[in-house]
Amino acid sequence: MGVRFRNSGSEGVFSNVKDIADRIASTTERLSSGLRVMSPSDDPGGFSEATKLKADAVVYSRAAQNGLDAGDLFATAEDAAQTLYSIVGKIAELADVASNLATRQDYREVLDEEAQQLVAEYQRVVSSTSSNGQQLLNGSTSSVSTFLGSSSAALSTANFTQSFTSTSLTDAESASSAYLAASSILYQVATGVATIQASGTRLESAVSRLLEDLTTFTDAAGRITDVNEATENASLAHDQIIEDAGLAMVTHSVISAERVLTLLGGDVREEPAERSLESMKVRFSKKYSSIF
Repeated sequence: MGVRFRNSGSEGVFSNVKDIADRIASTTERLSSGLRVMSPSDDPGGFSEATKLKADAVVYSRAAQNGLDAGDLFATAEDAAQTLYSIVGKIAELADVASNLATRQDYREVLDEEAQQLVAEYQRVVSSTSSNGQQLLNGSTSSVSTFLGSSSAALSTANFTQSFTSTSLTDAESASSAYLAASSILYQVATGVATIQASGTRLESAVSRLLEDLTTFTDAAGRITDVNEATENASLAHDQIIEDAGLAMVTHSVISAERVLTLLGGDVREEPAERSLESMKVRFSKKYSSIF
């Protein structure tokens, strides 16, 4: 006839070991995910604040991307405007040489041909420079609007459709007129370049502030939700030590109970005391829980 034995002394220890095992599982989950707060139940206030911060981060991230896209547009406009400045400067240089009375006529004709090609190239650059379907230098787009977080910014472009009324370098007098005209246009182009550069600098500053705010929001949300690895690892090590000690106590209690039952004639097989702790964890959960 079998004998049942209630080992009340180990019940409390086993219950504590189960609680510690649950804590270890939770700690392991946090360490594996890298998150301290994964749901509202973990920290209702922290979860709510982190959600707001992450939403702000999304808005500022999109705004920063808008600014970077607009920055690409102004970079394209600035490069083209600098090209126009170089072209006009070269035309002025050619006109200055052609206006010199000591310049041979055949050389003036060569200079004139080069100047006409430069004028054509100037007009081509003005008419072809665009970004996302927007003409940037011909005056059709006076400003570019972009959304930068909490507000929109209108950034000025420039009109480079200058008229080269006098570009003939075939004689000294015409070359002198062409030089004066090119010098006037050069000033206007320089003003346009400065306008575009100012808009680009303003945009760059705005994007820099947005990225700083984005970093602030992201870091703040991380401080709320991210796991503290040092703290969690210390807690994990502590709980594992307590769990092992608790399991050792339960194992000893169970083996002692088995031996008592064997002496009393119970149908219980004796277990060697030297059984490893790991195997006792598995065996205890499957077999010995029925005696409580």
